Amino acid sequence: MYTTNEGKDFVLGYGGDVERVVLLGTKEFFQKLCTANTIFMDGFKIKSECKLFKYLYTFHCLVGEKIITTTYALLYDNSEEAYSKMFQIMMFVANKNKMKFNPGKIYTDMEVNLIPAIENTVSSNNIKMQLSLYHFVNAIWNKVQSLGLSQNDDVNIEKTIRRICLLGMIPVEQIDDIWIKIKEEAPQNENLSELISYVTKTLMITNEGREYNKVAWNYYNSENIIKSINFSTGWNDYINENINNSVLDIKNLILKLKNKNLGFEMEIITNQEKSSKIAKIPKKFKAIEEKFKHAKERFENGTTSAIEYLDEMI
Repeated sequence: MYTTNEGKDFVLGYGGDVERVVLLGTKEFFQKLCTANTIFMDGFKIKSECKLFKYLYTFHCLVGEKIITTTYALLYDNSEEAYSKMFQIMMFVANKNKMKFNPGKIYTDMEVNLIPAIENTVSSNNIKMQLSLYHFVNAIWNKVQSLGLSQNDDVNIEKTIRRICLLGMIPVEQIDDIWIKIKEEAPQNENLSELISYVTKTLMITNEGREYNKVAWNYYNSENIIKSINFSTGWNDYINENINNSVLDIKNLILKLKNKNLGFEMEIITNQEKSSKIAKIPKKFKAIEEKFKHAKERFENGTTSAIEYLDEMI
């Protein structure tokens, strides 16, 4: 249960008794995470017969041209204390194995408790935090659904929602002006007004209490946007279809993760031809990437205005 098919330890470390956190993976993959300058993180609420664990957190980094999942953490909840314990274990495992977990940039999901845990636990003070575009859009879309706006067939309401979802693709210094224009052109609708208020309070208001500043959710000059969206959708599908569709005991949950990890190992160690084939971006994501690229070129050469650039990507 706790070793791979090759007999390698799959438990990297753990801490706590009742409030337990377990770090899973192989040392070889953990080393890849420690040597990566940019890492990607994602959290999932899981269904498990084992009541000790309610959340799964995954750590990813680029290996060649593909984002690979390297390390997994099972947590008792998603509190700041749980995340801090997770990072403390990671730092301990790294030091024990003469490694250094000290990334320069972290892409995360929209989990506010994660930020202070990283700041207070990870050694570097120069880590750049970036909210994943996938989770930025998901947070807005979840609010859209909760307000019943996803059932609305008003094309102008739909256009406003799509503009909001793409705000992160605007140059950061132009976001405030574009936000004013979006609000001015938005149709009158009570639920839409509530969505606009949510976005304003969460992402726009400049004060120390704001959850994420504009730089943290701006992707205008970011790399790996499409790759990160691709791996995020893949992992969400995997969690929903292979873990949360059936309530697993801890043995079978870890077995699922070991098999998933073995698949990533095979992608790396098998022949280069297969690895190149797997690394290709799916056509639908490639089409999105080309659309963004074309719209950005037209915007930067002055062919379109900022709001026209935004609408061109819709």
